[in-house]
Amino acid sequence: MADSPDSVKTFNTMKLQLVAVMALVSTGIVLYVSAPWNNVLFLYHPSSMAGAFLLLMPLSISLFGRAPLPSFLGVKSHRDKMNLHFYLHTGAVVLTVLGFMAIYFNKIRLGKEHFLTWHGFLGALATAGVLIQYLMSISLLFPDVTKRIAANFGGIRNMYRLHGISGFVLYALCIVVVWFGFYTTYWTNATSMLTWNIVFICTCLLFLVLFEQVLRY
Repeated sequence: MADSPDSVKTFNTMKLQLVAVMALVSTGIVLYVSAPWNNVLFLYHPSSMAGAFLLLMPLSISLFGRAPLPSFLGVKSHRDKMNLHFYLHTGAVVLTVLGFMAIYFNKIRLGKEHFLTWHGFLGALATAGVLIQYLMSISLLFPDVTKRIAANFGGIRNMYRLHGISGFVLYALCIVVVWFGFYTTYWTNATSMLTWNIVFICTCLLFLVLFEQVLRY
């Protein structure tokens, strides 16, 4: 027996709300633990990356789920949704670059070598990937350019699908980087077991809900 349209709509709305709650909770905890209130250079790294990878990116991806978006977002058309997606990712890119610069220059200040751990190495790859994906996506904001590019990908829908899948693969890499970050000496010393588990579970739920969304796209 097929689910009714109302039950499907309710389920999709619950998934959208779950993404928002998990994003806010995980980011809020990281900011509470790592906010650079004393202007400590290192702390700009976890706080900026949390804002990018745990808040803005998942929210921007979730816009393209099947749930109706809240009215206060002012999204009345697909073009509005695309623009909001782009604005959120712009913020995520800015925070990603700031977070990368913070850890990079902090290591220089301390005389330490770069990219010696999986967290650092994959983090550098993720930062480069975020920048490349963002720059390549700018052309999608212009309908005429989009149509010309889509001709090489078998149509607009195929091109958007490729953009969505490649973007999610990149986001998966970002989440893996976050997970490695949870095992760093800094984070394990700065958090209790309860806090560590709450943030880890939140990021797992974020990934699973968004993964299911991309599979259905």
